[in-house]
Amino acid sequence: MGHDSKLRRLATRAGAPFADVIFEEVLVSRSEEREQYQIRAYFDGLRVAAELDLTDDCYDLKTMVGLLNTVARQLNTNQRFAPVATNDEAAWIVFGPEPALQEIVSEGLLRVSTGEHSHAHG
Repeated sequence: MGHDSKLRRLATRAGAPFADVIFEEVLVSRSEEREQYQIRAYFDGLRVAAELDLTDDCYDLKTMVGLLNTVARQLNTNQRFAPVATNDEAAWIVFGPEPALQEIVSEGLLRVSTGEHSHAHG
């Protein structure tokens, strides 16, 4: 699906704290009805994983952002990622210091996706 390559691109843009993080997407189970994938991040001797919601042919932005923010907390950096709410299938993810993101959201300068439209085409 390519979630791991998208995660690498986002992490690279976020800079030094994420420089040594390795991402992968893994098929964890397969049945006649569906395949189940995980995205994983490896860093500092740790592995963080999250199950992807692949109910359609789109990227699972909510899970990707959640994994990136979990990694950020574990790395003890205040960088955070947030999916921007859009009215179409475009995928916009911003990152920056958590206090700055919270401020621009509270001032109404940025609308963060709440998850009901958490999938986007690549």
